[in-house]
Amino acid sequence: MDIHSSKTYRGYKAVPELLQRAGVDTVFGLLGGSNAPWVAAGVESGQFRFIRTRHEEATITAAAGYSRATGRLGVCTTTRGPGFTNSINALIAATRGSVPLLYITGEGKSTKAKPFGSSQEVDQEAFASIMGVGYHAVPDLNGLEDTFWLAARAALSTGRPQVLSLADRWFEQDVELSVATPQTLRPDTAPEDESVKAVIDELSAARSPLILAGWGAVMSDCRGALIELAELSGARLANTLRANFFFAGHERDLGLCGSWSPESVRRMINDADLVLSFGASLNRQTTESGAIFGGAKIVQCEIDDQSRFHASAPELFLLGDAGVAVGRLIDEWKRRGLATRPAPGPAPTREEIKAALLGVDLKHDPARGLDPRAAYVALDEVFPQDRIVVTDNGRFIATVPSLVAARDATSWIVGNAYGSVGLGLGAAIGAAAAHPDRPVLLITGDGGFAMAAQELDAIRLGGIDNLTVAIINDELYGSDVKYLRRFGLPNTVLYQPLPDIEALAKVYGGVGHVVTGIAQLGQIDFNTPGPTLLDIRVDPEVNVREAV
Repeated sequence: MDIHSSKTYRGYKAVPELLQRAGVDTVFGLLGGSNAPWVAAGVESGQFRFIRTRHEEATITAAAGYSRATGRLGVCTTTRGPGFTNSINALIAATRGSVPLLYITGEGKSTKAKPFGSSQEVDQEAFASIMGVGYHAVPDLNGLEDTFWLAARAALSTGRPQVLSLADRWFEQDVELSVATPQTLRPDTAPEDESVKAVIDELSAARSPLILAGWGAVMSDCRGALIELAELSGARLANTLRANFFFAGHERDLGLCGSWSPESVRRMINDADLVLSFGASLNRQTTESGAIFGGAKIVQCEIDDQSRFHASAPELFLLGDAGVAVGRLIDEWKRRGLATRPAPGPAPTREEIKAALLGVDLKHDPARGLDPRAAYVALDEVFPQDRIVVTDNGRFIATVPSLVAARDATSWIVGNAYGSVGLGLGAAIGAAAAHPDRPVLLITGDGGFAMAAQELDAIRLGGIDNLTVAIINDELYGSDVKYLRRFGLPNTVLYQPLPDIEALAKVYGGVGHVVTGIAQLGQIDFNTPGPTLLDIRVDPEVNVREAV
């Protein structure tokens, strides 16, 4: 390091300095000996805001929600050992969901400097490796700056959480930090020219092309460029669940591509003979294990060279940033002087999709409770339109992506990624902290809500007043009923009613409502202090998955 272009900091002050240089303004976490000094220094100096959670899992999910709602790096911290292991479930979900997170924790195992270790030590790096999470242990204090930027860049370039492991013994030592700040943390890698030419060869010959945007396209902010390519090539537009509503409002937008696509949308997607995927993992849900695309050729654009290969041929794999890649494709189309192709037929409207989903007979009995679909339609109508929508996981979710709208992809957030429930409330807290001026609506099941209910206190501690939790309450773990019915067993073991939601909301400074009729939703004031909790009693026999 050039000492003439550096400045000296105490170790505990160097961490908030680097975070500020990276543009970080909010950190989520739980404190312990390995992070309290630098967090306190950052808060005292005004370098960032600190949002406290009540469990380490929520530190990860809140940072993930913040990242989804802003398109920026999410940052969280816990202490080492048990603090780290308590975060594992959420770390797996963030990894599967391709969320760019920087997770700062303490040194995780015995070293020469700590030969005897302690009862809290665990091999954090081994756990991270199993999960597919990047791990960056600072070798010594002089390596802090380089390791910090390496971890931040890795998070933004791979879309995977990165752990930064710091030893608390360094907090009282001095460290030199350069005065320079990297101009960019996300690489603007360009694909190879031969691949660009091969893709345009296919696109210009395609009968019915489809452009599919994933979260990588959102991070690259290339909506306008993808629309331009669609308008040149006659392509339709669609998005993955992670990028829901990315093309909202455009006439070519089919909306959600995947297992939960409405039938009319699925037919149009299946008609494509060429699919151009930008920043999408092309997982089993998005592709229905390949079935949704029929025999279409696949073009895959990915920034991470470790991503799974799905392209139909090596030359149809574009390794590079989605925005840069689509720009090169547009340039090549124009360089060849190719004509603008006619627009495809109209996409199904939201009203047509709504009518189709509501028209599926799911044997709803009003005596047993509300039809969840009707509740979603009502929430879509009465909740403020400048909203951010967050979902947890469960059987209730399948029709939510099509029935509850948001203005863009950073306003529609999935709070899970691999079947775990209970991660939605943390994600909603992160989104609410990111946009305190906008209303946030979390849609969660009763089981998922109960798993994370302690985070209502994080809402109280953080002074968060813009969060409404809609609990789709069938009073049991409805997804598991089928396992009991297979053996002729009753549901009683799954029955787990919630406590008094009105009283619970009051404890945390909010307002609760028990909703047994759709008309009640139109009478609720969503602009009251503290959390607003809606206990929406639904028919446990209605499985909305059967509507898609």
